[in-house]
Amino acid sequence: MVKPEDDMTIEHFETLLDLYGSDLSVWPVLEGGVAKRLLENSQTARNSLQMSINIAKLIEAQPPLKAPASLIQRIMDKAKKPS
Repeated sequence: MVKPEDDMTIEHFETLLDLYGSDLSVWPVLEGGVAKRLLENSQTARNSLQMSINIAKLIEAQPPLKAPASLIQRIMDKAKKPS
């Protein structure tokens, strides 16, 4: 856990981006506060945040995947078999 007086590295910031996403409001409070300070002072951090936002938008824009009917049928057949 990051203490308020600690600095955050870009590597740690990017790890937290991977864990919690680009919405800092859902990050743990202490980490979010330190991350905001890092974002104020680091273009690299801002670039990483923007990349995370862009990736999330691309993922959200994709239509949901649907399993092939044959796979669904095999799963249903196995579910019906007594074990």
